[in-house]
Amino acid sequence: MADSKPSSVHLPVVPSDSTTLGASYTCSQLSQFERCPLSFALQRAERFPSPAPPERRLGVVLHRALEDVVREHVRTGRIARIDRHRATAAFQWAWAHHDLSDHALFVDGLDLVARWARREGVVAPEDVLGIAQEFEVEVGGVRVRGHMDQVDRIGEEAVRVRDYTSSRLPPRREDAEASLKLAIHDMAARQLWPWAKRVELAVDLLRHDVRVAFERTDAQREATREYVRASVAQMRRGEFPARPSTLCVHCDQRTRCPAYADARAAKRAAGAADLDDLHVVAREREELALLLKALGERKDVLDEVLRAELEQQPELRLLGHRYTLSTAIRREYPLEGRWRGRSWRCKTPASVASRPSLASAPSTAAR
Repeated sequence: MADSKPSSVHLPVVPSDSTTLGASYTCSQLSQFERCPLSFALQRAERFPSPAPPERRLGVVLHRALEDVVREHVRTGRIARIDRHRATAAFQWAWAHHDLSDHALFVDGLDLVARWARREGVVAPEDVLGIAQEFEVEVGGVRVRGHMDQVDRIGEEAVRVRDYTSSRLPPRREDAEASLKLAIHDMAARQLWPWAKRVELAVDLLRHDVRVAFERTDAQREATREYVRASVAQMRRGEFPARPSTLCVHCDQRTRCPAYADARAAKRAAGAADLDDLHVVAREREELALLLKALGERKDVLDEVLRAELEQQPELRLLGHRYTLSTAIRREYPLEGRWRGRSWRCKTPASVASRPSLASAPSTAAR
């Protein structure tokens, strides 16, 4: 059984000005520390940061395109609907000035921008208070820097802080309300626009055509100040424990993380849980969830190796197993329904061929 002590490191990664609570951090750094202190430490100690994965870089391109479209409306003072063709042209320009090249990602981004343009409707320039609005705000004695995607005036005494996300997995409402980044945006908006009696925080889910909006209370703001102050104090102690979770498979630092290495090696920190102790059950459940994610990532790598071989020959027989490629056809049958008083029905189902998948079965000789 592996040592149950959580993985941690001691690294000189805390900025020199952080010996007092006058330290300065970005929203991203504090959010990364919240997710996993060890990931935060490894990121700060890295001389050459790891490149962001393609999906995250697509998010950067989308943000640039959306900002440029709204900024053009503000600059010209035009009160008008967002033009879909202008929006897709902005995306193409932003893509051309980035390092992405994947065709599927381009098509995906183009569709997201076109849907956003249709959904956004009319832009009133006088109501747009900020686009990629930078800020530096004091939170619990700590200077925090960041930027807000867009800030709009809603009514005479309120502002809406918008955060765009192209995440495939939509956050639950409670996750959005617990977001440290959005909590800091709330405080920044109150300082930048002190006349606003209300600050609404809104997460725009570009893939799902949904906006999740909510407000924070004074008690929640005070709790955030205390959390930031306590987090910086924890950084000053110089110990950064790993916080393993299913998010580890998306972490840029996972290849350098001892906790993730243990997960990929199927090392477990604890044995079978006492099913009467719910805390122990939850701990083992989360540990197993991480193991499955980490092992699944490794299995995907091995599948790619075998798939490449099977593209050159019809089958492989290895260690008593027979490997082949199989292509499945998925048929989609749209449901009947009514819209604006009219009924609709699609008579012909759409057939979509998926990518060939790897099939494995015991070979005849092994039975």
